[in-house]
Amino acid sequence: MDLYRASIHYLADSYEIYEGGKRLDAGVCNVDIRGIAKQTEIKFVLTGAESFPLASVFNLPFSSPEAELLPDRIQYFKMFAPDGNEPMLCNIFLKGEDIDYIRFAVMGMNGFKLFEFKGRLLENDSVEDISLKVKSAETIISELRRMGSLTPQGLLDWGVDLYNANSDVETPENIRAIIEAFKMFVEAYKLEMDRMADEKEELYDDENDEEEGEDNSFSFALPVILKFIALCNYKLNNLTQAGKVAERGLEELEKALDYSRLTFDPNSLGKNTLEEIIGLVKEAGHYEAYDEDDESFDETEMDLDYAEGMLLFMEDDDSRAEEISADNFRSLLKRINFSGDVLWQALKGSDSTTNLFQILDTTRNTLYYCWEKLGFGHHSDFWKEGDSMMSYMFIELGPRKYVQNLLSFYTHSSPFRSIDRKDIIRRGIVAFCKETLTLL
Repeated sequence: MDLYRASIHYLADSYEIYEGGKRLDAGVCNVDIRGIAKQTEIKFVLTGAESFPLASVFNLPFSSPEAELLPDRIQYFKMFAPDGNEPMLCNIFLKGEDIDYIRFAVMGMNGFKLFEFKGRLLENDSVEDISLKVKSAETIISELRRMGSLTPQGLLDWGVDLYNANSDVETPENIRAIIEAFKMFVEAYKLEMDRMADEKEELYDDENDEEEGEDNSFSFALPVILKFIALCNYKLNNLTQAGKVAERGLEELEKALDYSRLTFDPNSLGKNTLEEIIGLVKEAGHYEAYDEDDESFDETEMDLDYAEGMLLFMEDDDSRAEEISADNFRSLLKRINFSGDVLWQALKGSDSTTNLFQILDTTRNTLYYCWEKLGFGHHSDFWKEGDSMMSYMFIELGPRKYVQNLLSFYTHSSPFRSIDRKDIIRRGIVAFCKETLTLL
């Protein structure tokens, strides 16, 4: 079995830990080690190693056969020591065509700390990447913090793998994964911004609190993080936000180009992808230029209404279609907003768009009145910046007529039937209108 640059699945039942040439600990364990070989690197996923000060997910790049193939082992390594408890090196010691044991080396205060695991190799195994099974971002962040590996790069590694495995967005699981990956990228962004702020503060302290001059700070990580935040927004149909975040990414990339002493290919930090996102947003007619003075813009925000509406349609659960509750009401509106966007895109450029706009406007505003009349909240709960209240004000002048008209319209027809297979929207609107009329 050729193990070089190949995926491996190894079950370890014993371990030894060394530092400075001395054995610190040894014992039995039950650690599942998976190495998933990719085109340019190998990704390790460790399960059952929670008690060890060792990252559970990390990547090691491929270098050259001369550096990786030694007489008694295969060796993968990073040129620079990563942050936290992430291994810098992995040695796979060989015994014939089998694995004798696996060693991970973590750089510590006193040099390398070595973790050696011995067990058995599972041959002919497809080596599933279990790290791609969707965990909440909160769970991943908590695990990385506990292991001392909560770094921008650690989160980026997790998020990128999760995004790449689900970027086709064809199933509910794909959508949930993109949302969780987005949260990881946001946390990575915040950590990197905090790191830069701390670095800047230390710099001025070292300069004896001299007056601050030109800010020449930059980050190689920020353009990449912002690229993936923009991609997540794009995949979940937040096109305007995607374009603005992409422009922010280009702004950070320009800083790196201007202030770095190293020469590098800007595409390695995502320049081509960021420009492509902006181009696609412009083509879709949703482009708004990023304004650095716009205090309302936040790179870390995402409108999840479209994604949640898409989830509801994919899951197609009609068990609560006519339930009178605030939670079901919100789900109904998400379905309406998602279907309205789908129909709008399908009819764009035709004479039918005006009629669709009028139907959607009347439907939403009448339902906002029902929301308030049913005691769920205030109609302003659903207003967004730029929305007009004029239509709603007319409904307040004669609410019974508008609710009755909406009920009559949806009792016999629905513009959403072509995509709402189980008639969930029509049934929900009818149920909420009937309930509201009992209070008028």
